[in-house]
Amino acid sequence: MTTAHEVRQARRHTAAIATVAVAAVALSGAIAGLRGALGIPRNDDWTYYVTTFRTARSGGLFAPDQWTTTFLLGQTTLARPVVAVVGDSRLALQLLVMVLAVVTLTAIGVTVRRFLSLGWTLAVIVLVAVGPIFGTLSASFMSDIPAMCFEALGLWALIHALRPMRISMRWWWLMLVFGLVGFTIREYAVAVPVTAVVCLLIQRGRKLRSRDVRLAVGATILVQIVAAGLYVWRDSFPGPHRTTAASVTLKRQLSAPFAEGFTLALQLAPVVVLLIALVVSQVRRHPRRLLAVIPVAIVIGAAYAYLTRRATVVLGNYLAQTPSYSQTLTGSAPDIFSGSVWQAVNLGAGLCGLVIVLAVALPLAGSVTARISAREGPGVAADVGRTMLDDVERSASVSRLVCASFVVVMFVSVAGVYRLTGGVVYDRYLLPIVPFAAAVLIDLALRTHAVNSAARIVFGAGLIGWAACSIFVVDAAAANDGARWQLAADVAARGVPAAEIDGGYEWFGIHQAQPPGQLRAIASDVPFWEGLFSPRPVCALVSYAGPVALPEAATDGAPELSRTVRLLDGQRLTFDAFDLRRGTDGRCPVLAP
Repeated sequence: MTTAHEVRQARRHTAAIATVAVAAVALSGAIAGLRGALGIPRNDDWTYYVTTFRTARSGGLFAPDQWTTTFLLGQTTLARPVVAVVGDSRLALQLLVMVLAVVTLTAIGVTVRRFLSLGWTLAVIVLVAVGPIFGTLSASFMSDIPAMCFEALGLWALIHALRPMRISMRWWWLMLVFGLVGFTIREYAVAVPVTAVVCLLIQRGRKLRSRDVRLAVGATILVQIVAAGLYVWRDSFPGPHRTTAASVTLKRQLSAPFAEGFTLALQLAPVVVLLIALVVSQVRRHPRRLLAVIPVAIVIGAAYAYLTRRATVVLGNYLAQTPSYSQTLTGSAPDIFSGSVWQAVNLGAGLCGLVIVLAVALPLAGSVTARISAREGPGVAADVGRTMLDDVERSASVSRLVCASFVVVMFVSVAGVYRLTGGVVYDRYLLPIVPFAAAVLIDLALRTHAVNSAARIVFGAGLIGWAACSIFVVDAAAANDGARWQLAADVAARGVPAAEIDGGYEWFGIHQAQPPGQLRAIASDVPFWEGLFSPRPVCALVSYAGPVALPEAATDGAPELSRTVRLLDGQRLTFDAFDLRRGTDGRCPVLAP
């Protein structure tokens, strides 16, 4: 029974977690605000604004465009009260996502706090909150944070549902509702109910016929039928369709999960310091175990070598050599990391992935070897499997079990399902895995008593370094977004209609009178976002400074306006704006044939 002291302590810890969460999200918001990135579209979220505002104007009838692939229904529903109060305010919806970001971090914190100390819990929160992906996403209207929020809430509810003697159906239903809402934002949130079933099988595997288990399974099936129906309904709207698995090359299917694994490992870099101590301890005490995992290390090394042929082993999009999602503006974005630094980042990702695999595989190899050596006969594999399952059930708390299961299920959901259906996986899709993987790996290192004071100090220094690098990336993304948007606004202030300015993916898309359609065939030198709309005149173009393909006779090649912004390390990002009416008697060329 919980004592009054334990209740007070839990409240203090929750308050500390929430305080750190608020501070981290406020920092991201402040960076965006100082760089002029608040209240403007960022990356794909311009289409989410379009859909949300159209849905509000249609009386709540969901009205997605033909370009958005994510489900989005849940996010537009969450935004409806905000739009009803403040109208078509992009800033208000960004603030809504910031609130959800605080809830996300708090839910993560109270979940992992059940098996980590408060200090380690706050370290996990900082690792994620100031990361290069979460920091940028939290100051936008992208769907990743809202979906992650309901995944975190679903796991928190699942821990309360899985009681030692019986299942709490009230908490189980709440978990299913959270999972369903997350699913209607981004489909990969289906990992929550799948995790629940996996945990149920492990925890209650020998009591599957009990009444509470049957009720939980029945409720899960019912909600998944609803989710499937909603998915079919959402898929009935006109829009882009993913390619089939047959159109994805075998090399891509085999190599992609490694790129996703390396990308995930890079985001866990500070934790790897602790795992190095664990690996060294395991090898010293049980050197023969290393022989069992050498084939795994060879496979990882081969995958790394293959991926380096394309210059990077990480997925990119938010964490890249150039500013985040820099492909959304014409021209070549300058590097914010030098070639040698980026090579070091890629090498670090590969080494982090190797260390994480060794840290998990070495203890597992020892456990499997011990079980096999203690048993003989044709049924040894099944017997060993059952015994190891019993070990998991006895040794792992419910919270550890939930977090570890979610890491596996979510990675398979992203790396497997997306790739097999031909979908494109970006680094932000792996973000929900990061905090729970970090917590499980920290707990693994602590429980093996491999972490000494020196490792803790190095971990702290690594976390500070990670935060500094991440803030640099987040600031560069905000500076990139804010400066190019302001330059396009300066062009509009000179009398050029906003809809006729190609100020990049976000500016051009959100200023069109009609929502985007399916991407049509366009010339190779025309930006893809112009292919989302019918051919139309473009009177001005904003681009990164440098060589840019411009229509013949439309300009003398000299920019009409320029804007430069300085990054935290002193580097400069420069943007040019060209008046495409020069030499054409005021006529604007149609760039999209």
